[in-house]
Amino acid sequence: MNNLITYILAFNDDDPTIIDRQTQQQTYEENETNIHYTEERVAFSNGTVILKTTEFDEALDILDDSVCPECWINYEIITQPYNGKITPKKKIFTSRCQESFWLKLQKTRANLN
Repeated sequence: MNNLITYILAFNDDDPTIIDRQTQQQTYEENETNIHYTEERVAFSNGTVILKTTEFDEALDILDDSVCPECWINYEIITQPYNGKITPKKKIFTSRCQESFWLKLQKTRANLN
């Protein structure tokens, strides 16, 4: 597993190679708007550690279902595996819709190979 895509797919599918998962959440106020921030750190059996951070404005979360509100989702490799190097080190999304579409596309590509 030397591609970030593989780890992101495993991260979201609760892959059996995940040996630890830690989540921290906080909400803070900025310009009279509640901001929700989540940090999730996942360790894999090969030594890889990936960090996923998600941040969104509470006001944007109440829009109707036809709108995909902006949020910030980052995946980043914190620790490389014992026997290799993962590229790219980081992937950023600006909405859950963008992340969802990209993940579907990656799963389709993985099934074709």
